[in-house]
Amino acid sequence: MSDITSSWRMTLRAVMGPVAVLAAGAALCGAAAAEVTVKPAAKGYDIDITGNATASELIEAIASATGVDIKGEPEDTPVGANHLRNASLERALRALLPKAPFVVKSDDEDMPTEIIFLSPSQNGDGTAGGQDASDPAMTDQDLSDGTAPMTPDPADPMDDGSQDTGQ
Repeated sequence: MSDITSSWRMTLRAVMGPVAVLAAGAALCGAAAAEVTVKPAAKGYDIDITGNATASELIEAIASATGVDIKGEPEDTPVGANHLRNASLERALRALLPKAPFVVKSDDEDMPTEIIFLSPSQNGDGTAGGQDASDPAMTDQDLSDGTAPMTPDPADPMDDGSQDTGQ
């Protein structure tokens, strides 16, 4: 009977060895998934991205950590690993989502309250019809830095769209 037990143990080891290796590999693959953390820092936020994340994962982490309202959404592009320190939300988003048009609104104490993604929507005829930062319908309250869009006033023949520098 010991020959049967010995044979069974050798078969079990032969089968369980590769199973253990596959299980360990699966566990490591799960650990390689992206993790996005956003924490308040002395000036701004510390944002850490391990692995490959998506734009939506980044936005969800920012909203969860800061309480900022998100309006619209950027294209769900990949965001690589990164570690930003003491970054404003605007600077961080410009670095991590360079092609996404957005505005960060802040309160009177310069705390971010809202991130608005300005991606154009599609009209029924397939043309872009959404609002973006160059839309003359936007007011100075629509931009986070308090400046109005640089578009000429069609009612004023002297307005070429440039800002008066006061000099």
